Amino acid sequence: LLLAPAPAPMLWGALYVVCILAAAEVFGALGAALIAGALRDPLTGVFNRAGAVDAATNLAARAARRSENIAAIVFDVDHFKAVNDRDGHAAGDRILIGLADTLTEKVPAGSVIARLGGDEFIVLVAGLDAVQIDALAQELVDGHVVSVTYGIAVGSPGPDVLEALTQVADADMYRRKMLRRKH
Repeated sequence: LLLAPAPAPMLWGALYVVCILAAAEVFGALGAALIAGALRDPLTGVFNRAGAVDAATNLAARAARRSENIAAIVFDVDHFKAVNDRDGHAAGDRILIGLADTLTEKVPAGSVIARLGGDEFIVLVAGLDAVQIDALAQELVDGHVVSVTYGIAVGSPGPDVLEALTQVADADMYRRKMLRRKH
């Protein structure tokens, strides 16, 4: 504006500064929205696997500072393929959304909730022991239109806590499914 061939009003200088600052804010907000979208499951709104890894790392760091365990609950909707085949994918989507909503409403604040894929979800909670996490898991699977099986794991916070606890909780979940089939 100082080098313009015609005199520029003082207001133009102020508008120039405001536009630069506004553009920086808009690009920052768009970048944050893109990152948040990349870490969330678009159907349920909970974390996806990538978001779960990031959130689990933060949860593990908080738990380590407080000398707390981390507990995991893995959930799997029983016979989900049959629901989709019988009632359609929209019905299956409603079941997944309902499960995610229940998890979001009932888990303690600061917990990590993620859809690992398909019909499998995980909840990570700091500060609960095996008895407490089992009671929470039983509460979370009650009241759904389909049966949901869960598995639990409790461990110390550390590197790759999500992967380690998921493996143990998955094994527990499949053990529970086998027990259910035998009865």
